[in-house]
Amino acid sequence: MDNETLKTIRTRRTVRHFLNEPVSAETLETLCRAAMCAPSACNKQMWQFVVVTERADLDAMAAFLPSAKMLAQAPAAIVVCGEPAEDFGFYWQQDCAAATQNLLLAAHSLGLGACWCGLFPREEPAEATAKFLGVPAGVIPMAVLADRTSRSRGGREAEGQMEAAEGPFREMVTAARASKKDRSRAPRGFRFPREEDLQ
Repeated sequence: MDNETLKTIRTRRTVRHFLNEPVSAETLETLCRAAMCAPSACNKQMWQFVVVTERADLDAMAAFLPSAKMLAQAPAAIVVCGEPAEDFGFYWQQDCAAATQNLLLAAHSLGLGACWCGLFPREEPAEATAKFLGVPAGVIPMAVLADRTSRSRGGREAEGQMEAAEGPFREMVTAARASKKDRSRAPRGFRFPREEDLQ
C-alpha cells in the first residue's frame, strides 16, 4: 500500500547543503501553517515560530551554533520555540517536536531540503539563540530548521495553503529582525519579510 503521504514520509532526508536561492514568503508561511497543524496537548499549541531570512543573521547563528553551521549556506531558517502553558506545560517539547516533524515533511513535499538542528535541552545554544533573536521571557528555542532545495530546481508547488486559524497564526509566527539594535523583545504581530527582503 502506498500514497503520496507515505511516499513523502519514506523519502524525506536530512539535507545540509543548499542552493543559493531565496525561499518565498508564501512558502515560509505555508511551512509554518503546516507546523501548526500538528497535534498538541489539550490543543494548547505551546509553540512560537521565528522566521530568519537576513543573511547577516543566518551567518551569525551559524557562527555561534555548532550544530547549525549549514545556516551559512541556507537562505532561510525557521526557529521552533516552546512557550509552556500554565496547564500541561510539561508537554511543550512533545508539541514542538510534532510541529517540527510536520515542518520537515511539508518542506520535503514542496521540493525543499531541510535540516533539524537541535537546541534545547542544551542550555547554552538555547539561551544564545533566545538572546540573539530577542524572544520574550518564557519562550524557549528548541530547534532550528534550515531550508532550501538541494536537489533539482523547482519541486512540487503548494496546492493551496494549510488551514490554521488566522488569529492564532498571527500570534505565533514572527519574522526575525535580530539585526536591529533593539533586541529586547520580539514582535508578537505577524510580518513575513517582503519579497525584496529575500533578494
